[in-house]
Amino acid sequence: MKILIITLGLLAFFQFDSFAQTDFSLEAGQVMLMTGKGKGQDGSINPYYGEDCIAVIENFGKNPLSLRIQEDGEILNMIPLAAGETLRLELLADHELYFDAELDGEVNVRLDYEKMDPQ
Repeated sequence: MKILIITLGLLAFFQFDSFAQTDFSLEAGQVMLMTGKGKGQDGSINPYYGEDCIAVIENFGKNPLSLRIQEDGEILNMIPLAAGETLRLELLADHELYFDAELDGEVNVRLDYEKMDPQ
């Protein structure tokens, strides 16, 4: 009986740990690193970290935000994302993805990752 309780407890713990946060709220002017620097530094869990992947970003709030792609501290691209828009963005393995909230107000954004099809 003890083994059953311990096993169920461990299963519940690991199942809870496997859920990643996908919805984020950023205050006006807030910057958040989403992926690219590794465990403990990224704001989201990218199951394809270290691989090329697709980031699916949905701005479901009322204010715009900017997406910033960097590599080794150098800005490669800035992409505006208006309220209500969704974007599929190719992220290379060595790229960092930042969300930059505008000064207009709070931003609500959803982020998910998909495996990139080999070409």
